[in-house]
Order: sequence, then structure tokens, then C-alpha cells
Amino acid sequence: MTTDLEPDHADIPLERVPPQDFEAEQGALGACLLSKSALAEVLDVVESAAFYQPRHQLIFNAIAHMNSRGLSVDQLDFAENRDLEQIVASLFG
Repeated sequence: MTTDLEPDHADIPLERVPPQDFEAEQGALGACLLSKSALAEVLDVVESAAFYQPRHQLIFNAIAHMNSRGLSVDQLDFAENRDLEQIVASLFG
């Protein structure tokens, strides 16, 4: 039973853009590269599907992959190892 107080949702499109905050995504990725404690916290709480931008998902997966292999994950190491084709191939190939 509906009342006059309930909104009519029939006019809302079914395909909506999910919530997104590119600056927050960039901030989380940047924090991972700047701080080991931030890296650990982000890896505990976030998974790649949380990132709206596919490139942010790839970067997050690369960071997580480097960390899982015991590699140092900081700005310099990531810049030296950021050949995304090679990282993606090692992640999914």
C-alpha cells in the first residue's frame, strides 16, 4: 500500500551511474604509495571493485600484487614497475 507521502519511483531510470569520487580514489591510491600503514589499511578495507575508474582498478591491483609478492610499494618502486601490460599479464595471464 502506498501513501501520498511515498515518492513515485516509476520515473527514475533503472540504469544509474554508481556513486563515484575520483579524487577519493586517487587519494587512496596515493596514500598506498606514500605510507606503509595506509597501504595495509587500504588493502584490508578496499577491493579493486570499489574503484569506479578501470585504470584505478588496475593501479590498485598492481599495488596489491606488488605487496603480495613482498616487493616494496612506494612512489619510486611503483614508477619503475608500472609497465601495466606486464603487471596485468602477470595478474590475469
